[in-house]
Amino acid sequence: MEPLNTISSIDVTAYYQQSPRKMFRQARSLFRKNRIHDAIAILKALLKQGHDPVSVQGMIAQCYDRLSFLTRDIECEDLAKLTYEKLLGMDLKRRQKRRIQKEYDRFINRIYELGEPDYKAFMKARQLRNREIKTPKAWMMLGSNFNIRKDVDFVINAYKNALELDPKYILALYKTGYVLQYNKQDADAALPYYVRVIKTDPESDENESLTTNARCILDACNQLGKLYYARGEYRKVVAVFNHALKTQAAYLPQGVLLSIRELIYLTDHSSTQLNLKERLDGHLRAHFDLTLTLMVQKYCKNISVA
Repeated sequence: MEPLNTISSIDVTAYYQQSPRKMFRQARSLFRKNRIHDAIAILKALLKQGHDPVSVQGMIAQCYDRLSFLTRDIECEDLAKLTYEKLLGMDLKRRQKRRIQKEYDRFINRIYELGEPDYKAFMKARQLRNREIKTPKAWMMLGSNFNIRKDVDFVINAYKNALELDPKYILALYKTGYVLQYNKQDADAALPYYVRVIKTDPESDENESLTTNARCILDACNQLGKLYYARGEYRKVVAVFNHALKTQAAYLPQGVLLSIRELIYLTDHSSTQLNLKERLDGHLRAHFDLTLTLMVQKYCKNISVA
């Protein structure tokens, strides 16, 4: 089998000259060769043409299914699950429904049931607890590599064990907050971890690179901005935005501001609510050679307030 490609290299427009059936056969051939992203690109083009949505969606589901198996990527698992469930909601023939249901059940069993790698992770956690020399990085890696769907608490505890050894471990703080917010649906519990992230000097944490620490701070600012905006705490939204810009200016290229586009957008709305937009633009121009209006135009296309 060919190695899994991670970036689509196919010019899909060339395939429009072929018949839909030939395009579908080509996508299936690429899937068998593990050129999965290329297969998905062709299948999505077929969907736009309206070609046999059941067969095409079924193939897309298989692509994301295999990607999730090969990469252990949660996003691929979500896409596979969503596509299978969308298919099962269609008006299918009995034979089609039985086949898709079988594939879906196999996929669900794989992502939720504990397998050999998961049992090895539990054993590794036990070994780490018993070791005399304990490192926060080891706990961090254990939590990051474990499939969070199978045991959210195991992942959280791994991150918290890393924080017991080093309370200023920025990446562990951020990931703990993120899992609490999105996997446990507990924004109140997540918020203090994000606050601890942005209060930590990126140069004081030697567990990860300075760039990784700085990016974590920007991501934490972005999450805090959304939480504060939802609570109507607009001044705090503006404050974390300012902190994000200071961090970026000190440690990162300006292009990474795309990763905080939601925070930029919410800051624009918050400053309007507070009647501070003109003053904020003056501050940004003086300290960062930027304006909020320009940042919104550059980074915030197709974003709306949740």
